Amino acid sequence: MADTYNFSRPIFSLKVFWSVIFALFVSHFGATVSHFGFAWAEDEKPIGTIIGIIGTVQMKTGGAPEPVAKSKPTPGKLQIKPVSFEPDSAWQAAKFKQEVYASDNFRTKRGSRLKIKVHD
Repeated sequence: MADTYNFSRPIFSLKVFWSVIFALFVSHFGATVSHFGFAWAEDEKPIGTIIGIIGTVQMKTGGAPEPVAKSKPTPGKLQIKPVSFEPDSAWQAAKFKQEVYASDNFRTKRGSRLKIKVHD
């Protein structure tokens, strides 16, 4: 009689079934939120610190990138996009022990050096 199964008793109870479904939903939802959370908070947390400056180093804090195309190009039409150069007032002198973010841009003059310690 040990080899026979009692088919009147369910294999899984509804409590176990819904517990498993809930656990799968929470784990999937948590993984999705954490993945997008890192993408959203990428610019909010500093990625490093300036620990050395030799010469002239300028930085520009980054913002959200502009979209290249707002709509689909029309075939057969010439598309012209106005271009303007940034004024030098957008660039500021970099400072020692200043925090660095992922969207920051740096430029150096000839012979200048910049050393950044990246946080792991």
